[in-house]
Amino acid sequence: AGISLSKDSHPLLQRPVRSPGLADTVYETQLSQEFPPFLQHHRIFGEIILPSPAYIEMALTAAEQVFGPGIHRLENLSVQSALLLPQQAQTTAQFVLKPAQNGRAAFEVFSFADDRNEWVKHASGEIAQQSANSSPSSGHGFRPDEVRARCVEEIRGSDYYPRLAELGLEFGPNFQGIEHIWRRDGEALGVGLAQVVGVRFGGGGQRAEHRGGVRVHVRQGGDRGVAARRPGALAQG
Repeated sequence: AGISLSKDSHPLLQRPVRSPGLADTVYETQLSQEFPPFLQHHRIFGEIILPSPAYIEMALTAAEQVFGPGIHRLENLSVQSALLLPQQAQTTAQFVLKPAQNGRAAFEVFSFADDRNEWVKHASGEIAQQSANSSPSSGHGFRPDEVRARCVEEIRGSDYYPRLAELGLEFGPNFQGIEHIWRRDGEALGVGLAQVVGVRFGGGGQRAEHRGGVRVHVRQGGDRGVAARRPGALAQG
């Protein structure tokens, strides 16, 4: 059976779960290989897997719905396990947002494993609230021009995605938002269709900021790519 949405539902946060026994804000979503349709464009060794930017989209959309408009900064994003979408089956996923304390709220993303009859945690992180008048880049020292000046090796997006495909990372048109990459050992900057995506490796956490579009600045141990998206691209499917 297909998945139907109300007019105002987000494809990754389809239904709020309401209960007097819940202090957390919970959204439940049915995912499959066919819905949302853009998931067909993200395959790892032929398997459809929920992409990391989907967790960012979930968190920032929930933040805007729960906390209202403004700048919502995503910090300490951690993906613990891949959310694999099986063939001819729907997967129940839940986004859980803890009550805010001192302007910060933790979140977790789970899916229900029918074969084990248990919930599996896939991602977690924190959302930091800022006022609507705050500067998106205030206090975080991310200056794209300076990063680009340090990263002298340039890779075009038209060359980057074929390289990924050779490694078994199949990104279709909906996940080919990066146009240029400047890199050096341990650091990279990607310029996308509508925003800048910055990556730095080695220690720390992961951060994203949102107001209309998305800018991602990452610090972590281990090599990892970050996919850019246009504002609303995930919601459109």
